This record gives sequence, C-alpha cells and structure tokens, in this order.
Amino acid sequence: MAIPLSRSNNALEGMLERFAEHLADVVSDRIAARLQPPRADPPPVDKTERYLKPEEVAALLQVNVAYVYRHKTQLGGVKLGKYLRFPESTVRRRLERGR
Repeated sequence: MAIPLSRSNNALEGMLERFAEHLADVVSDRIAARLQPPRADPPPVDKTERYLKPEEVAALLQVNVAYVYRHKTQLGGVKLGKYLRFPESTVRRRLERGR
C-alpha cells in the first residue's frame, strides 16, 4: 500500500515540528539550570559523628522502618552512596523533642 507523497510529507512535517518543540524544551531547561545560582555546599561531615541505619533509627524511635524512610528528611537522612544513613545526634534530638 503506497502512501501518497503529500500525506507522507505532512506526517514528516508533523514529526519534525514535534521534535523541534521537544528540542526547544530541552535547550530551555538546560539554559535555565545554568542560570540558577550555584547550590550551597552541603554542611561538613563530622567524622566523629555516628551514622545509623534506618533499622537502627526505627528501633530507637520505636516506629516501623517505613516511617523512617517516609520521614527521612525530617530525621536528617543523608545518602552515602546507595545507602541511607542518619546522624545519631539528629535522631536523638528528635527523640528528645518527642518526649
């Protein structure tokens, strides 16, 4: 089944137009990202600080591990490579506030 040339050209034009719009969006996103002020450096890591596993935090707080993952930001969770760890001092402060 042959496609008429004019129909083929219309389909090609539509594809090119969608591609151009996508390309424009990608370029504008990258330009906007470069115009953002640089992020502040993360706070220095205290080498004497003990970092706890999510299971240890759950045991300290007497909650389910799922709670720890859901509230990782409030509990001071830090990604160390592929692992999630929590500064013990932050967890202890949270524990004291909860009492």
